[in-house]
Amino acid sequence: MYNNTMAAQTKNVKKLKYLFIFAFIFAPTLVSFSFSFAGSLGGLRGQEELISGRQEYDWKLKKANKYFDSGFNRKASDILWEIIHKYPEKPDAYINLSFISIAEKRFETAIRLLERAEELSGPDYFQREILFYNLGLSYYNIQDYQKAHHYLARAVGIYPDFAEAFFCLAKANQALGNIQNAYLDYFRANYLFSQEENKSRYRQVTFNALVALEENPSLDRYAIAQTLSAFAQRAVEEGRLNRAAHFFDKSIDFNPQKAETYRKVADLYVSQNAFHNARIYLDRLGKLDLNREVCLEMGRIYRALHNYDLALESFQKSLDFRPNDPLVLYEIALTYFEIEEYSNAEKFIVKAEEAAQNSELLKEIKKARIRIENREVPKERVRLRPEPQITHSYYLRERVPYGNLGKLDGGYFHPPSQKRSR
Repeated sequence: MYNNTMAAQTKNVKKLKYLFIFAFIFAPTLVSFSFSFAGSLGGLRGQEELISGRQEYDWKLKKANKYFDSGFNRKASDILWEIIHKYPEKPDAYINLSFISIAEKRFETAIRLLERAEELSGPDYFQREILFYNLGLSYYNIQDYQKAHHYLARAVGIYPDFAEAFFCLAKANQALGNIQNAYLDYFRANYLFSQEENKSRYRQVTFNALVALEENPSLDRYAIAQTLSAFAQRAVEEGRLNRAAHFFDKSIDFNPQKAETYRKVADLYVSQNAFHNARIYLDRLGKLDLNREVCLEMGRIYRALHNYDLALESFQKSLDFRPNDPLVLYEIALTYFEIEEYSNAEKFIVKAEEAAQNSELLKEIKKARIRIENREVPKERVRLRPEPQITHSYYLRERVPYGNLGKLDGGYFHPPSQKRSR
């Protein structure tokens, strides 16, 4: 259970924690996925007389939360109804009451309370994604899967790293017969659970669901591959390269004949200086479509790995596709220079300069020739293709302010004052 105004106005509250109760019940309902303050009853009695006004509201909410977390639902409910009668325009108590209803499997009551809270809360209400998530969960448990889908989709729209919401959204999609979307939501939930501590059981549950759906003959594997590749490309734009590589890799599993995906994964690993991984994907790409660009990039990777014989061999294969290619000659010259074979380095840099003529590469070749002649280590190397651009467009696209700026960690939600760590 949580308190909006405490998070917004009470500066001395260092950390708000949302206790996460996750129980998997697969048929006929999914139950008990709710949030509350963690704590005990100690230290609350004897303070009520000292508190009034705004402090009274905050204190009573906290007291109700403590009772709920300690299993005293009736006492918590009585305090929350008292708050509602005194402050009917504030949504907090309605939301906290809904958690008690969810815990007691009174989902229709929870829905009425949460919908009233939605009417009272504005678009900037603190952790609005949890309100939508619990509405979706409640509708799922009364088997209204359309409304469950509606609210769960809104929850992940606000907080795209909400693993539990993706899991429930997958369940709703599966119940509606949307197998493609169910698979994609399970996959995202599985990845997000894998990034959290103490979530191995939840990861296993989503993994089992994925395995079962992969055996479904109605699953369009090529469409899944295309969508996963699009998710991965978006992760590249957001600067989440590990996530991008994971999604690209699964896209390859569904469509291993799409050469472009291998190249994108290789580029990601090159951008992180993970050359051994990049080499694996370029090697697989070469078996599908061996061309000048693949050989050229393989040469660069082998050089980065200090395997100069294979680097020169790959560059030579690239030259076989396009003889006198100034870029390849340039790379060969740099390779010889790196292993201190200066005569060969000079020979190939001269050939590169002659072949370049008036191209944009000519300036770089001339600079390299000076370095080679002066025995200076080259400072820059021309890449065949640019590395993935790292941007922060993800944060710019999100609605600001939005609910949870932290991440799930050990079962608790961190308040927005804490920096996102992923």
